[in-house]
Amino acid sequence: MKRMILFLRVFPLFAGAVFAQSNIQTVATVRLTKTEAITLGQLKAEVEKMEKLAGRTLTPEERREVLEGMVNNKLVLQAAERDLKPPNNITDNKVNEQINLLKSQLAQQQNGRQPTDAELAKALGMDSMAAARAAIKDQMLMEGYLLLKVPGLKNPQVSDKEITDFYNNNKAEFAVPEIVGYSALVFGYKTDAEKQAARGRANQLAGEIKGNVNTFDAKILQYGGAQENASIAAGRGSLPRNYPGYPEEFLKVVFTLEQGKVSEVLDLPPEKRFLILKITDKYPSRTLGLNDSTGVQSPDGKTVTVRMYIQGGLAQQKRMELLPKAQEDIIAALRKEAGKDGVKIEAALINY
Repeated sequence: MKRMILFLRVFPLFAGAVFAQSNIQTVATVRLTKTEAITLGQLKAEVEKMEKLAGRTLTPEERREVLEGMVNNKLVLQAAERDLKPPNNITDNKVNEQINLLKSQLAQQQNGRQPTDAELAKALGMDSMAAARAAIKDQMLMEGYLLLKVPGLKNPQVSDKEITDFYNNNKAEFAVPEIVGYSALVFGYKTDAEKQAARGRANQLAGEIKGNVNTFDAKILQYGGAQENASIAAGRGSLPRNYPGYPEEFLKVVFTLEQGKVSEVLDLPPEKRFLILKITDKYPSRTLGLNDSTGVQSPDGKTVTVRMYIQGGLAQQKRMELLPKAQEDIIAALRKEAGKDGVKIEAALINY
C-alpha cells in the first residue's frame, strides 16, 4: 500500500450519544501548538473509508500508515493556523468562495441547476454542510501551508520550448475532424408502430419538398417552434465526421452531400428518428495551432488557447513531480519541531 505521508482529508467524526468504551480511547496525541487527541473511533472511521477504496481489509501495518497520515494532518493544520498570516490566512470569506466554486462546478454536472447545501455535502461524502465546510477549510489550510513553504508549487515555470516540444510531439491531440453544419426536419418515434408512421410523414414531406431549397427552408420556419417530441420538428446543429454511435452509411451520406443541397429521407436508428437535412456549412479537418482557441473558457471567463492548455498541463505535471518531496520535507520538519513528546502513538490499540 502506498505510504500516506500527508494530506489525507480530515473528516470530523460525528458519533452518537452512546460511545463504545474502546472507541473513545486515545490512539495518538499530537502537540505542536496545542494538544489534540485522535481516538480509536476516529481511526476506525478513516480505516473504513480506506478499506472501501481498496476493496479489502487493511493490515495492522496499513492501519498504522493511516494513523500516521492523520497525525501528519494535525501537525500541518496546527502549523498552518500559526503561520498563515494575512493575506494567506484562510478566512470565512475564502471558505465561502471555495464553496461557491464547488457549487458552480457541481451545477455544470446538473445542467445548470444550482445544488443545495445538502447536495454539495453528499457530493463531498459528508453527512452535513457543517462537516463539509470544516473539511473544505482544513484542506485549504493544508494547501495554503504547502504553498507557503514551497512557493514554486503554485506556478511552476514552463518554457516556450517545453510548450513547443509538447505540441510538436502530440499534434494528433489537437486535430479537429471535418465538421458539417446543417438544418433538419426531424420525424421522431418510440415504437415500431410509430416508426412506420414517422417514415410515412417524412416521405410525404420529402415529396412536397422535392429537393427544392426554398421549399425546405419554408418548412424549417413552419416547424421551427415545435417541441422536440412533436411528430415533426425542425432544428439546426453540427456534426463531426465519425461521430460515435452513428452508422457509417448515415455519416457517408451527410458528408458527401453538397453544401446548400437537401437530402432524401435519412434513417438514424440510434436516435429513433428520420431526418431530411440541408448542409449549411462545411469545415475541413485541421490541426489547431498554438494560438487557436480550444473552445474552453477558464473560470475567470477567458478563452483558453492551445498554448495555455499545454502550459497548464505541463505546470501541473511539474507540480506533481515536486509534491512528494515537498510533503516529506514539511512533515520531517514539523515532526522535528514537535519533538519526541509532540507525537505519541499507542501502538497496541491499532490491532483492534
